Amino acid sequence: MRLKLASAIIICALWPGFLRGQALQAQLHAGAALPSGRQFRPGLETGFGAVLSLASRLAAVLEYDRWQSRVKGSPAGFLDGDFTATPLSLSLRYQLLSRAGFIWYASAGGCHLSNRFLMDHLVTIPEIKINQAVKNTAGVCLGSGAERRISARVSIFLEAAYLLARGRGVTTITDMNQGLTREEFGFSLNSFHLRAGLRLIL
Repeated sequence: MRLKLASAIIICALWPGFLRGQALQAQLHAGAALPSGRQFRPGLETGFGAVLSLASRLAAVLEYDRWQSRVKGSPAGFLDGDFTATPLSLSLRYQLLSRAGFIWYASAGGCHLSNRFLMDHLVTIPEIKINQAVKNTAGVCLGSGAERRISARVSIFLEAAYLLARGRGVTTITDMNQGLTREEFGFSLNSFHLRAGLRLIL
């Protein structure tokens, strides 16, 4: 459902520019997500998006990504489990220079992160049940990269990006004797991303 929604948003946002004859590229990419938080382990990132040329050196980039990380629990935050983030980002990309067949660029923008946490099975006494959930959040994305044309319509690219974001989680404890308690905790979603992919001129 989220994948279909992201595809619809990308098409609706960039279709008017395509009708006006502006250059439009579709892209697919994959790479590694390297969270800075100690609880998070590196994970695989995949995504797709579109690039719409706005001027000779300026373009708008709309991307939908997904990355998953194994979480090592701590007393003050997450329990053991798997964390999944699906950022939908909109950024501006500026071409810095073109040299030796490579186009070098930098980008900056914002994103909305849909987050999900699947907690490992936790053994407790029968009277107590523990569950954890995470909230969606917003963030800032910065990046730079290089692109090289390999045919009239296809190019390859390498990118390094950094995500700045702060997340919130909720631990819910259901005790048959003491009742229901909820405790919120914060965590860093700051992460470094390395990705490679293909772009196709439509």
